[in-house]
Amino acid sequence: MRRRLWWVPAGIVLLALGLGCGGARAPDEHAEAEEEPEGNRVQESQPYAWGSGPVCIDPGHGGRDTGTVGSDGAVEKEIALDVARRVQQGLEAAGAPVVMTRTDDVFVTLARRAAICNEAHAGLFVSIHVNGYHTPDAHGFEVYYLGDGSLPEAGRAAEAVRRALGETLDTRDRGVRQADFSVLSATHCPAVLVEVGYLSNPDERDQLMRDAYRQAIADAIVAGILAFGTDTGGTPHEEQP
Repeated sequence: MRRRLWWVPAGIVLLALGLGCGGARAPDEHAEAEEEPEGNRVQESQPYAWGSGPVCIDPGHGGRDTGTVGSDGAVEKEIALDVARRVQQGLEAAGAPVVMTRTDDVFVTLARRAAICNEAHAGLFVSIHVNGYHTPDAHGFEVYYLGDGSLPEAGRAAEAVRRALGETLDTRDRGVRQADFSVLSATHCPAVLVEVGYLSNPDERDQLMRDAYRQAIADAIVAGILAFGTDTGGTPHEEQP
């Protein structure tokens, strides 16, 4: 049963979320096959500065990189872009500035995605993906962060998004997980990667093809981002088996 989301007043968001830093695949494979980003992560001597900068929204895949493709032709790159655009609209309506890594069906390398975030001095990076697996049983959503300890806010951001999705979607909550994905390790701010569902699961694929379900996902991601912007406390939820 879908539950009602709570919302953060836009005035608070402007103060607190003015962020600043400067074929199916297996569930733990999320990055396009491209060159690794160049450069090093910001060191602890250059701490994350909460107070200015946009949210960077990254629709996964694009162009020649389709991502996961469902048996009925559902394509990850298209769903990810649609959800990302809805997230952009929701954040901007709440007064939060947004930068997108892509707004059309174009290919963007992993290095360029991280560079867009860093060049914008974004305060939070959110990459949106759709999962796939070799059996139809896997279903649900999961949220990843780097988890190397350099930016502890990333774990709290992941937990805020996970909680909001869990309060909204009638599907399995697979928890917060850690992974060394390129777009997470090359960005200079807290970064999370959200897998919103499985195209390899027939029921979930049908849901993901519906506008109303995509809007519910986007609304939840927006709510999680706004919650993170106003409350950086909390502990990441233990990942589910």
